[in-house]
Amino acid sequence: MAAKTWSGVPVEKLQDWRRAYSNFSSEYFVHAPCPICGGMGLRRYYYFVGKRLRIELCGNLYQGKGGFWAWCTLCRSYLHSEALVPEDWMHTFTDFDHYHLTPVPDVIDEKINEIVGRSNCD
Repeated sequence: MAAKTWSGVPVEKLQDWRRAYSNFSSEYFVHAPCPICGGMGLRRYYYFVGKRLRIELCGNLYQGKGGFWAWCTLCRSYLHSEALVPEDWMHTFTDFDHYHLTPVPDVIDEKINEIVGRSNCD
């Protein structure tokens, strides 16, 4: 059976999607159900680019602007945008070229699965 294709978050689910990601966290895994499929497969990834700035907004600290990917690894819904990168985000992958990434988070999801699988074997 072929893997389900990736699709953007439906417009009617955007508000619920943003609410699910609204908790301030520097983890890959989002501890909320997916607004689309109801599963616990939400993930996030930030990639900081540009000049490092220290920005405080609503009591949270940020490094500066960068890319943001939000997706459900179960139903393969996703959203990609520019965002402020949390100050304590330290999960940037160093072993591939981020400039070849696309809005679809397939490569990032595979990398996180590889990391999680490796840590489960330790």
